[in-house]
Amino acid sequence: MDSERLSITIIFLALCYAIYQLVKLLTNYFLKKSIIKTGHFDRAEILSQGLIVTPEAETYTEPNKYPSLKWGLVAFMAGAGFVLMDLLDLDRLGRNNSITVLPIGIELMFISAGFLLYFIIANYKSKTK
Repeated sequence: MDSERLSITIIFLALCYAIYQLVKLLTNYFLKKSIIKTGHFDRAEILSQGLIVTPEAETYTEPNKYPSLKWGLVAFMAGAGFVLMDLLDLDRLGRNNSITVLPIGIELMFISAGFLLYFIIANYKSKTK
């Protein structure tokens, strides 16, 4: 019964998040469209190409060129962490009613390894150009 309740809660939260993202996408679209109609192109933030200048400081930041690579690596490494936890049979650690944080630590280490791998790949690609 508890697993059914948990799955319903997760589905409800995912649906709420999807609705939030859709509303956010539509409002950003209509806002940028109205800004462009009034002629304020510099405030629309959609016509900037290449390097972006922040008004607070004279720093230049390069836009993220590989967002799908980043999240693909993070998802892959998170899955690898789950596979490792299953192979190590970490269920048996919690059978004596004690709470262990080992699975959480393994998962966080694999997710951070995914981010580090993305950072290395992105730096290598930017240096070769």
